[in-house]
Amino acid sequence: MENYKAPAGFDKAHREAEMMTDNPSRVQSVLDKTLDKLKSVGDDNEVLGEFVDSLKTFVRMVTAFFKGDYKDVSKTTIAVVIGGLIYFISPLDLIPDFIPIVGYLDDATVIVYIIKRLKNEVEKFQEWEASMI
Repeated sequence: MENYKAPAGFDKAHREAEMMTDNPSRVQSVLDKTLDKLKSVGDDNEVLGEFVDSLKTFVRMVTAFFKGDYKDVSKTTIAVVIGGLIYFISPLDLIPDFIPIVGYLDDATVIVYIIKRLKNEVEKFQEWEASMI
């Protein structure tokens, strides 16, 4: 896991995620809300469009981890991913999502942070996932 400075506001979401890693039903609620928000955002969102695939990968990674299918990842990494998902689904983050276009800029910043910080772990998961097909 690379060492990058967390974007403003992410630490709170990350702390919340760390507290829920032992509670699969709370994690599932975050996953469900993330998928619901992804549907409303759409693949053609001007700011998040290119990050939608990353968010979907994060959801699959957390799901596989909690199902016990994917074990080659630490709870620390999973907490970072869940923290990013919590930040994404929060309507009142640093820049509220209801503000057209710019409301998703802070979400995009957090997604980029996670992509960079967890580059190796996400690539390993994607390789594992591809080998399961």
